[in-house]
Amino acid sequence: MIKNYLTVAIRNLMRHKLYTSINVLGLAIGLACGILILLYIQQEISIDRDHALGDRIYKVIREERSSTQTTYDEGTSGALGPVLEETFPEVETTVRIWRWGVSAKYGDHKNLYTLALVDDNFLDVFDFPLIKGDLETVFRLPYSAVITDDMAQHLFGDTDPMGQTISIENRNFPGEYTVTGIVKAPHLLSDLQFHLLTTTIPSVEETQETWTMWRPTQSWRPVKTFLLLKAGQTTETLQAKMQPLITQYMGDEVAAKNTYYLQPLHRVYLYGESDFNPTANSPIQQIYMLAAIGLIVVVIACVNFTNLATARAVTRKREVGVRKVVGAHRPQLMVQFLTESLLLTCAALLIALALVELCLPLFNQFVRGDLHLNAATVIAGAPAVLALTLLVGLLAGWYPAFFLSSFRPVTALKGSASSSPGSKGLKKGLVVFQFGMSILLVICTLVVYQQLRFTETKDMGFARDHIVSVPIFAHDREHEAVPLKRLSARHQMVKQVFLEHPNILSASALRYDISGYGGRPRLIWPDGDRTKEQTIRINEVDNSFFETFDIPVLRGRAFSADVASDTSQAIILNETAVRLLGWEDDPIGKQIVSSSGNRSLTVIGVVKDYHSLTLREEIAPMGFVGRWELFVWLALRIRPENTAQTLSFLETQWKHFVPEASFRYMFLDEIIQWYYFNERLTGKMLGVFSLLAIFVACLGLFGLAAFMVQSRTKEIGVRKVLGASTSHLVMLLSREFILLILLANLIAWPIAYYLMRDWLSGFAYQTGLNVLPFIVSAIMALIIAFGTVSMQAIRAARSNPIDALRDE
Repeated sequence: MIKNYLTVAIRNLMRHKLYTSINVLGLAIGLACGILILLYIQQEISIDRDHALGDRIYKVIREERSSTQTTYDEGTSGALGPVLEETFPEVETTVRIWRWGVSAKYGDHKNLYTLALVDDNFLDVFDFPLIKGDLETVFRLPYSAVITDDMAQHLFGDTDPMGQTISIENRNFPGEYTVTGIVKAPHLLSDLQFHLLTTTIPSVEETQETWTMWRPTQSWRPVKTFLLLKAGQTTETLQAKMQPLITQYMGDEVAAKNTYYLQPLHRVYLYGESDFNPTANSPIQQIYMLAAIGLIVVVIACVNFTNLATARAVTRKREVGVRKVVGAHRPQLMVQFLTESLLLTCAALLIALALVELCLPLFNQFVRGDLHLNAATVIAGAPAVLALTLLVGLLAGWYPAFFLSSFRPVTALKGSASSSPGSKGLKKGLVVFQFGMSILLVICTLVVYQQLRFTETKDMGFARDHIVSVPIFAHDREHEAVPLKRLSARHQMVKQVFLEHPNILSASALRYDISGYGGRPRLIWPDGDRTKEQTIRINEVDNSFFETFDIPVLRGRAFSADVASDTSQAIILNETAVRLLGWEDDPIGKQIVSSSGNRSLTVIGVVKDYHSLTLREEIAPMGFVGRWELFVWLALRIRPENTAQTLSFLETQWKHFVPEASFRYMFLDEIIQWYYFNERLTGKMLGVFSLLAIFVACLGLFGLAAFMVQSRTKEIGVRKVLGASTSHLVMLLSREFILLILLANLIAWPIAYYLMRDWLSGFAYQTGLNVLPFIVSAIMALIIAFGTVSMQAIRAARSNPIDALRDE
């Protein structure tokens, strides 16, 4: 019986090659989209979930409040971990991690890596399997180092790293480290990034204080604290009990403005700050959006199948009638038709897997992923993919099977070509649904691209074009403990050397990128009054910063190289900071005490507001100071001509000043674009899947038009005999579909408006919703639909009416 079902199904599908091709291709594209997005989601949700104790591991997050804002930080005082373990019986153990970029050298090989100072139970709590080494002894000796497999390959090549010595050049973690173990590297997106693990605290005062002491007044807290709860314990009561620790060890004033939260390890990457701040962006939002897009494309492909199979029902009535006359029962017919559906779906699955393998390299570039369709991935995802295939096959085939098997033998054998009103209504409804979803994706794509274009063209308040940022001062800052010996102490001379090239127009030394982050939030007290505490962002810049970035000085003056006190006793505010402090009338000469070193600073100037953060956030209150010892970047405004020659000159000078470090640079506009990576990814994915959704919908429309023309062959012949023109017949055959597309627009528009209004609300500065995306999507859908239907209509209208009437 099963063999007979398969034989008949295969013969029937091969007999109708156009129908089979359209259905297989549509389902294959839908399934390929679903599999690609499923692979991406699987990668995202698996990050930091492969630790055996992961369901009991929590990360400490510190909330800090001021009168104007609330911030959430993963940095804690180094003393917190041991105190949590000693104080609370609910805590089984704690693990601290302090990551730092270091320069590591072995022989002639040297490069930058991430060193992580950790507690000696790190590998007991987190599952990073040792490839080489003994878990009991890897950290037993001072200056022992466990490195990742990729660092081992990169630094040592074919040499066995075990027992070899690595030279670390860094002011916080200097020394000769011996490799005692090799572990598998963490995922690129994991919160637990490192290349080298050590438990040795170097005899550097700042390092030891940061690792072991409470830091109540410091804004810089680089230590992350994780805790492992005992089995059966929960975080609700523990979080409340942690608050008195702040009072006990850091005082009432700090406790009034700080609160500790515990975030489950598996939510750190996916939810980030949004667990505490609902307005914050997080990767889970991206996952939800991509899952919705994938589901829409799969459903459109499924609907496509159902619509075509139902339309074909009119051509198979006689087949059903004959089968029923010779004794076939309805369940048998349903199994037959479902067999055809599942065969098509299985064929589509094989093609989909081939498409996925073909598209994965490009898809990985889109999502910055490392997805592979290897045997392990196929085996792991086989249940989900097979379930999806079976579900699609059954959902796509159930109505045609039910509809075809319901024909009465007498009615079927009479050869009536009309389908039931219910099937006509279903076909129309499915066409509306298909194009409605496609139009929805197109509108969302256009709105996202409008917002991205807005971020690229909006006046940010500073010059952003043709500016190259070079981290030339970073190497000395990380390796030299004495500020006067750092390259930044000679930044004026360094700038002059670079300015010798005619293509370099201006140069400025600074600590933080001008936009995206802008500066470190710091507490300040206007006039030294501790009751008027405020938080503003501080960036350390030199005397040519405002000139290089073309930021107008509205009051007072900029920093001057001729005024020695400007580097330590002066501050420049932006307009927002002046308004925050209530100094609109006369800010020049006012005094500010900064929490950074409790220094008293005199306001010497006010500059025009600019966007130091992304456009998701309001313009921040900013302050600028001249502390040269903290400089990291050298920003250079260059001529647009001969860029390659200019970059070659920059590399030459880099090697002159810091020969031990690899040349690095970034264009400012690229840095700004990086902060909108998620939005750009969303736009790309929406664009690609919108086109695929429209293509699949058009495949279905093409098939429906072909069956419509076939069912109206006699009508077309009669109309041509009576004098109907080709254009008249084309409009007649296309009119019904055009009306359905218009209805699809009316349904998709309000849904798209609601979704995009919610998405745009995540930007403090936005392009706003206008009618252009809606009009463009409607016109595009109408043109595509009309063109698709017209192909079949024109062919029918140009056919010989005598042949049509003779066939009928």
